[in-house]
Amino acid sequence: NERFAKSGNPFVPPYRYHKDMAQWIRDVLQESRLDAVYPDLQKFCLDQQEIHSQGNKRMLEAIRSNSSTGGYAVHALTGGDWVLGAGLLDLFRNPKGSYWGTKEANQPRYLALRARPRNIYATQGAKITITGINDLEDVAGKLSVEVISADGTSELLVEKDASLVSGISALFERKLDTEEMTGSYTVRTRLTDKDDSIVAQNTVAIDVFAHERLAAPKANIAVLDVNNSL
Repeated sequence: NERFAKSGNPFVPPYRYHKDMAQWIRDVLQESRLDAVYPDLQKFCLDQQEIHSQGNKRMLEAIRSNSSTGGYAVHALTGGDWVLGAGLLDLFRNPKGSYWGTKEANQPRYLALRARPRNIYATQGAKITITGINDLEDVAGKLSVEVISADGTSELLVEKDASLVSGISALFERKLDTEEMTGSYTVRTRLTDKDDSIVAQNTVAIDVFAHERLAAPKANIAVLDVNNSL
């Protein structure tokens, strides 16, 4: 809004709408007390863009992993399907956060990585699958899968020769033993060619909850609604 007021026309409807929208969001954050989490409106917007980016990426992964799909169109690259500037998305100068996940999932050679469930009970484990998507010619290389903890410790699950054939292919499936894990982790996969250049890569975040953390609390819990908004 500040940049639009300086370099654009502050009297046009899109600017007025967005200026009002910014104030509405600030008011609601304050009313709901979520301003304790988001005192900065910019951080609130950027986090929403990150969620939008992940959503677009996962939808494209699902579509591209389905051989019955003949094509697709992504039209909502900004939150709320409303773009400042009469519907023009200025990607080359000011790409929104949601653009990057869309761009990533549109790569001609792609590894669709899944860790299910994302929120994992340590005693139950999870399943990791990788679907190869290749719009180009076949390429051979080395496939690796690793799990990285929040402190940067890495455990290599597999490193093997693999071929990313043209089209859609199942590259990897394995049960992940999480019995000794707790906290946040990143699962990362890479396919490198004979020159160790990265052909495709992907990451997903998971959280593992130890059994003792799932116990019902012994303390009494009350909800006090001072604003009568529940």
